[in-house]
Amino acid sequence: MLQSSYSGALAEGESRESSETSVDSCGNISLQQLVQRTTTHPDGQAVVVLQAHNLVQVPGFDQNVLLGAITASRNDIKSDVKELKKDVMIQVDTVVRKENNARMQADQTMKAEFRGEVASPG
Repeated sequence: MLQSSYSGALAEGESRESSETSVDSCGNISLQQLVQRTTTHPDGQAVVVLQAHNLVQVPGFDQNVLLGAITASRNDIKSDVKELKKDVMIQVDTVVRKENNARMQADQTMKAEFRGEVASPG
């Protein structure tokens, strides 16, 4: 691996470097760098050294904004659940009252029939 501070050719050969920076749709910054060093060995063989770097830097974000959004969302959910519980309890109360009134009416009818105040049907 080439040292990061080295910027010349190997053994009087050639040296090429290219770099490209891009930003994707999410705002991530990407730096791609290609380094190529070539030379010819004394016996005539070519020696090529390639080194590539790809660095992706994600843009910073404010953690307080994220935590605030999470907290607000949680509070909204809590509020929705409280409203749902309240609505359910109102509905249960209405049903229980109707059933209780029907039972009380049935009890009064049975008591009256027992005392002979009301003729029993049938």
